[in-house]
Amino acid sequence: MAVIDTVPGVEVSILINGQPVEEYVDSGEEIDGPLASKTVVKYIEAISDAEFIIKASALSAFYQHRKTKDDILVGVEIDGARVRGCFQRHAKSKKSAPWSKIIEGASGLNGAGRRTISAFKFTAVEIVETTDKAKIEKDTTASAKLGEICVEIFRVKILGRTKPKDKVPKGAASEIAEKAVKGRALSHGTTFGPGKVLSTSIRKKEYLDGNDTPLARFVFRYRSKDALRKLLIIPRSPSPDPFDALSAAERESLAREAFQNRQGPKREPGIKAERTVKRERSNSDAVDLTGAAPKSKQRKTSMEAPIDLTDD
Repeated sequence: MAVIDTVPGVEVSILINGQPVEEYVDSGEEIDGPLASKTVVKYIEAISDAEFIIKASALSAFYQHRKTKDDILVGVEIDGARVRGCFQRHAKSKKSAPWSKIIEGASGLNGAGRRTISAFKFTAVEIVETTDKAKIEKDTTASAKLGEICVEIFRVKILGRTKPKDKVPKGAASEIAEKAVKGRALSHGTTFGPGKVLSTSIRKKEYLDGNDTPLARFVFRYRSKDALRKLLIIPRSPSPDPFDALSAAERESLAREAFQNRQGPKREPGIKAERTVKRERSNSDAVDLTGAAPKSKQRKTSMEAPIDLTDD
């Protein structure tokens, strides 16, 4: 859930299927302007066709910090359009108990003039190429705050009842010109479901600090997971290892082959290793390797008659 250090005790979160969605922060983003100290910006993943609700809560720390008891208005804008507001009365209460408000959809009127509520739903938006200047200008205006949920907490004075006159916004267009978004990695907008009749009444209010000076401002920018990766809000998925896609048998075969290669070349079956004959030669022997095999030397024996060397 989103919190603001300078306004302790106030919490806002977006829920899908009753569970708070995971929130991310752009560490390189700086918030400026007069409301910077009262503003927090979070990024969340938008899931196509998923309905969502908004939960705003105030804890005891909120009133301890404020040290006043005021009526509170929780105002909601989606994609730049005001869709709903709800009150929490405290000015006449003796206690400042914690409270939570659930905003389930946009308020409006049906054909019979009765107040209705239409559920919020994330809808994918297609980015298209076009040279139509009129469409580009129209989409530039329409997409200025596309993909953004803004929840503001105001001090107000709750007044008497009034007749409902709100109309449910049209909702995001199904496609937007690429030149209109200027590389903002937009992926989704919000549309609204069929209206359900409400029995609650509408009251007027008076802003104690002005309608442009909230106590706290919570901004949720919603994008697809792929768009969040492109914005480097969440890390990109690592490239898959082809080895992991192999079956167990294929991995075992590759491992065995690698092991055998490390052991040296394998002798082919049926082929005997060549035997070598070791010959010993004296140092004086010379071997002629260029011609015919050398003839063995013959020892000569003299056949002449012996000479008698004795005296007569």
